[in-house]
Amino acid sequence: METANLRGIFPNAPALGLSATVNEKVFRDVTKILNWDPVIVALPPDRPNIFLDVVTKRNYHISEDLKWVVDGLVDQGSCFPKTLIFAQTKGTVNDIHTYLKKALGRKAYKDMTPDPDNRLISKYHGKVSEGLQTWTLENILNPESALRVLVTTVAFGMGVNVPDIRMVVQWGKCANMLTFWQQMGRAGRDGLFSTAIWYPKSTMGDDKDLFEEIKAKTTCVRKLILNHFILPEQEKSVLDFLERREPCQLMCDSDTCACARCKCCAVCKNQCDCNA
Repeated sequence: METANLRGIFPNAPALGLSATVNEKVFRDVTKILNWDPVIVALPPDRPNIFLDVVTKRNYHISEDLKWVVDGLVDQGSCFPKTLIFAQTKGTVNDIHTYLKKALGRKAYKDMTPDPDNRLISKYHGKVSEGLQTWTLENILNPESALRVLVTTVAFGMGVNVPDIRMVVQWGKCANMLTFWQQMGRAGRDGLFSTAIWYPKSTMGDDKDLFEEIKAKTTCVRKLILNHFILPEQEKSVLDFLERREPCQLMCDSDTCACARCKCCAVCKNQCDCNA
């Protein structure tokens, strides 16, 4: 509101508004409050180095669906890729953290040494003690830390830039697409290839229809998400690059493929000619 007052005092002063991700609703709210009719210069908030996976099934169980995290920590220990697991509620965060801790036992610690500083897993939400919050923030930011997996609510993230997150997991529903994409975007901030995985136990909120469309896995996940952030004033052609991607050269090694489609999302990878 103070900015709006300043614009009233200096109506002809140049003004610049910046945002990494903004949808039409947020854009309209901001411009209305500021009484602003800006010139829009925007690109889709794409993160091409993040592979977007969607795991769909009839029933979801933490002990079954996140067992790969346990197996990875057992096999790789402190070399396991740094991972964030987002959940909607504090209770679900506690449930996931408890499962991981019990399933790992002494292997929840680096070199199986049960010292707090050797923890491979931690949790973060508004009810976690201040001491654990501080320890978690310090260690998730430290590339040399043993901490590999952080289970958290949306409480973690704002103002925290961790460049070497390799995997982000969204467990269950998310309040809206803006929050969903911001959380997925925690992966690969250093530009290296990373993975974001959604387990859509349920959908909710204003963007429920969009989440259901993503869950159906019939259309490129990236295209559906980016289209949500295109403002009416923008040309839809800004997403044409998704249609211009080079086809697979069918020269894949083993079960892996580095073509543009196989590195995009679960839907595009499944539809690729190589069937990697």
